[in-house]
Amino acid sequence: MNDSKIDVRRFDGEDTVPDPQDARGKGLTRRRLLWSGGIGLGGLTAGTAAFLSWGVTAETAHGRAVATGRPTASGSPARATASGTPAPTGPGTATPSPTSADALPAGASSAGASSASSQSSTEANQVEPTADRVTRTREEVASYIASMGGRISIAVIDQATGVSMALGSRHFHTASIIKVEILAALLLRAQRRKEPLTAGQRQLAHAMITRSDNPSTSTLWHHLGRRDGLVWANEQFGLVETLPHVGANWGLTKTTARDQLRLLQKITDPGGPLNSESRRYLLDLMARIIKIQSWGVRSAAHPTASAIQFKNGRVQINADQSRWIVNSIGHIVERDHDWLIAVLSDHHPTDSRGIRTVERVAQLALAGLRG
Repeated sequence: MNDSKIDVRRFDGEDTVPDPQDARGKGLTRRRLLWSGGIGLGGLTAGTAAFLSWGVTAETAHGRAVATGRPTASGSPARATASGTPAPTGPGTATPSPTSADALPAGASSAGASSASSQSSTEANQVEPTADRVTRTREEVASYIASMGGRISIAVIDQATGVSMALGSRHFHTASIIKVEILAALLLRAQRRKEPLTAGQRQLAHAMITRSDNPSTSTLWHHLGRRDGLVWANEQFGLVETLPHVGANWGLTKTTARDQLRLLQKITDPGGPLNSESRRYLLDLMARIIKIQSWGVRSAAHPTASAIQFKNGRVQINADQSRWIVNSIGHIVERDHDWLIAVLSDHHPTDSRGIRTVERVAQLALAGLRG
């Protein structure tokens, strides 16, 4: 068959599948997408909950990122459990901002009027430099994106400090990053059924994640129940902006950088849906990506990083002048930092240019947010 006469995509340079119509829900604002799904933030870390609520609203309203939280008293990565769910905002209501309690170091108390007054002065000195750093970083990243062309969205949070940044709300086809959610869904379903993955499924999962093997993914996609299985997984993981593709073409699922951050939070959180065994298994595979697949957000890690877990995806789309979608998501643990990052992009003239662009965006973001 002559590829020039049909509309095809190429997943990671391997398989070919037809290009679909754009299926994302039009007319939905980011705020509506977030809250219409009924996502419960109580199970998220304090920093992540703040980012996925205030960060989204503030960027919609003001065109800028916000910073929430600050380092723990010890200065080392720590997760603080959110005490409640912020109320959604609607038209005509004030944009919520982080309260002093939300920004407190782990174990600190917010009781007492006099202490609150004193804390307010201290907090002003601590949060403002962080907000300035986020603004500068966001402007630097936006400037670089504008110079390179293409369409890029990034979402990043440091779970140790609560510092976060977001740029862009576009939906992108997932390509091979969907493989993380496919395996997470299979692991969660196996937990619920009290039936561990079979040896055959584990072999397929190893190939799917570490080598980005597409035939293995298609088999596991079928085991999951294809679209219906992913819809169930979206509900379990709190994903409200991910639109599973109908049919066999798993890589045509659409998602946002923010939703990928939600997924990363769920699969790395000790209090999340996956038990410790499932979590270790998935993250271990994400840490064993073969060399030829080792690009993307991992390039932004500090040389002394103690853990790097990631997954990338590339798709060539003939309907977009044979340009490339290039995506990368990951979890990076460094001294005093616990990063979750998602960079999604498309309209690149070549995959190599897309990879360089995604890597530079991730590098600029993490370097700037480290301070």
